[in-house]
Amino acid sequence: MALARNQLTALLTVMLLVGGAAAPLTASSSGSCCSVEPQEEDVSQGITPEERRVQGIGAQLNCLCPGCRAQISNCPHVQCGFAVPVRAEIAAMVSEGLTDKEILDKMVEKHGTEILCTPPAEGVNIGAYLTPVLFVLGGAIGAVFLLLRWQRSARLRAEESESRSPAASRPLDDRVEAHLSNLD
Repeated sequence: MALARNQLTALLTVMLLVGGAAAPLTASSSGSCCSVEPQEEDVSQGITPEERRVQGIGAQLNCLCPGCRAQISNCPHVQCGFAVPVRAEIAAMVSEGLTDKEILDKMVEKHGTEILCTPPAEGVNIGAYLTPVLFVLGGAIGAVFLLLRWQRSARLRAEESESRSPAASRPLDDRVEAHLSNLD
């Protein structure tokens, strides 16, 4: 019984660790996956708070140029035909005073939801958020059934070994002795 409890504890610990790693990324309290806080060192290096904000918004958007799918702010193509104009468009919207959410909404309106790095939790996209949870729950249910089966089989083996005790096999021993004595 102690072995089964240790197995259960180990199994549940692993499931919690895997479940925590499989959970989808959630937005921070600011409403975006990337917090964009201007830092003093950025200003001293020539990066203004507005440029930092453009980078933060770009980090939430996919580059839609063929074969890329990097973030707008990190597109590896130097003169990307998609990322460069979008960064300029974001910078113009930031200078107009639009909020991050308004800028993201305009980008989604213009390019569709595929531009977002993190899909919105609505419609078909909700599957991206529910799938890890369902897998963890399914694994937990499967683990419970497996542990119950192991316990039941251990209990049956214990009962079977008790029924094969020396006292239970004595009539058989007596019959074997009788047959052996008849052979002499």
